[in-house]
Amino acid sequence: MTAHEPVHHVAGGGELARALDSYLAEGYDIERAADGWLVLRRGSVRITVVVALPG
Repeated sequence: MTAHEPVHHVAGGGELARALDSYLAEGYDIERAADGWLVLRRGSVRITVVVALPG
């Protein structure tokens, strides 16, 4: 991740599923994923989706 990539914080479960569905519908592909985060890419644009820990 670079300082230029936008970060979208989401709660787990349904909120993550809705955000992922929305980004995939916009044409983003999953570039990388690990426990708690994923990087989506559409052309040269990347966005990082991070699951916020319950606080």
